[in-house]
Amino acid sequence: MNTLVDDEVCLRLLRETYSSRVDSARDAIRASESRLILNDDKIKAINTVDKKYGDISIDNEGYMRYMGELQILTTNQSADSRTNVVGFILQNDFYLLKYINNGKQFYFRKIN
Repeated sequence: MNTLVDDEVCLRLLRETYSSRVDSARDAIRASESRLILNDDKIKAINTVDKKYGDISIDNEGYMRYMGELQILTTNQSADSRTNVVGFILQNDFYLLKYINNGKQFYFRKIN
């Protein structure tokens, strides 16, 4: 994983271990715990650009109650001012994404 932002709240969320949600989404791998560990912190809108396969996104305060929702995109998507692109999975590691489903745990490792 490579990070694209310098926001402390987003970087803290990227250091956690997550479980994929069992109610899978069509376009993303969603983390179960990300909103719960937010701790009343606010996520400002930053890097709200087009999203590509393998990008890691975190919903910002524009998404209101969904703020803090962390996802790994499995399709390309247009920019949305409510969603921050905070990092990406290295292309060599895309094959691992097929194993993150139905409650499986995952975490990110920062590449310098």
